[in-house]
Amino acid sequence: MKDLPHDQTENTNKSATSMDRRLNVFRELNANLQTDSHIHNFFVKLIGAECCILLDKPEETQNVDKTLKRMRELLEQNGKPCCLNLITDADNKFLKAIDR
Repeated sequence: MKDLPHDQTENTNKSATSMDRRLNVFRELNANLQTDSHIHNFFVKLIGAECCILLDKPEETQNVDKTLKRMRELLEQNGKPCCLNLITDADNKFLKAIDR
């Protein structure tokens, strides 16, 4: 929706402001890993825990090399994830580092 021209989304619930507001609400409601609605739990149920890695601030992970190796393995097995414009610039930089 964010890629639509401004004139098509202006004064609708699809405007950038509305989308950002709803995304922030979603993130607040799903910030706790213990809730069933957390995105990680959704994917664990959908594709299994063995295919899910949860990284919060991946650059601060204790064993970055081991984590990157595991992520590369998962990407080779399952392919790259699709992007829904929910990731940040920092996430994009991290994903580019994995491709090396």
